[in-house]
Amino acid sequence: ISGSTWVNAGTSGSNLDYTLLNNPTTTTVNGRTVLSFAGGAAQSPGSMTGQYAFNSTGIVELINSNQAFTLEVWFSPRAANAGNLIKEFGQSLNGVPSPGWEDSWLAFNNGNIYTGFWTGSGNAYATAAAYTQNNWYQVVMSYNGTNQLKTYVNNALGSTQNISRSANGYGCMLSIAACEQYTYLGGPNPYFTGYIGEFRIYTTALSAADVTQNYNARRGRYGL
Repeated sequence: ISGSTWVNAGTSGSNLDYTLLNNPTTTTVNGRTVLSFAGGAAQSPGSMTGQYAFNSTGIVELINSNQAFTLEVWFSPRAANAGNLIKEFGQSLNGVPSPGWEDSWLAFNNGNIYTGFWTGSGNAYATAAAYTQNNWYQVVMSYNGTNQLKTYVNNALGSTQNISRSANGYGCMLSIAACEQYTYLGGPNPYFTGYIGEFRIYTTALSAADVTQNYNARRGRYGL
C-alpha cells in the first residue's frame, strides 16, 4: 500500500495498480498488513461513498471475453452478510465507476459464497461454499476461456459451472469491495465488510495443482 494506491506486486506494471477510494484502512494479521473495508448499503455508480478499490485501465487490457483467466483472493468476511467482493463495471469517468453496466463476480449472501458472471442472456451464479464470519478464505475463480468456470474455496473445488462469459461491450473494469445495486443475488448487495490480504490475476486458467501450490504457500499467513 502506498498512500491511496494498492500497488501491483507482479510483473505487468503500474497499469494494474488499484486506487483505494473513500479511505479504506489497514490492519495487521500475523505480522502482515491487510486492507480493511467497512461495508455500507448499496449505492449507484456516480454516487458511491463507501470504501472500495478500482482499476479503470489495466484490467480492461488483461481480460476479455474469449480469454482464459484466474482470479485469486484471500479475505476474511467480518459481517453475517459481507456484501460484494469482486465486481465488473463497464464505464468509468475521472477514474471512478459511472452509471451503466455492472455485474457481480464474487459476492456473499445468506451465509454463502457465490461466484459467476454475465453469460449474454443472464447472470449464472453457483454456491461455492458456506462461510463463517471472521474466518480466512482463499477463493480461486478459474475460467478456461470458453465454457467452464471452476471455483475453489480453501483448496477444495466448490463448484463447476459450464458457462461462457460474454463481454459487456464496453470493457472489464474490476472493482474490489464495491457494492452491487441490482438484484442478481436477490437484492442490492452492500459494500464488502472485512479484510483482504491478497488479490491476484492470472491470464491462464489455474489447475487444481496450481491452486494447491498457492494455498500451501500462503495459508500460514492467515492461520489456515
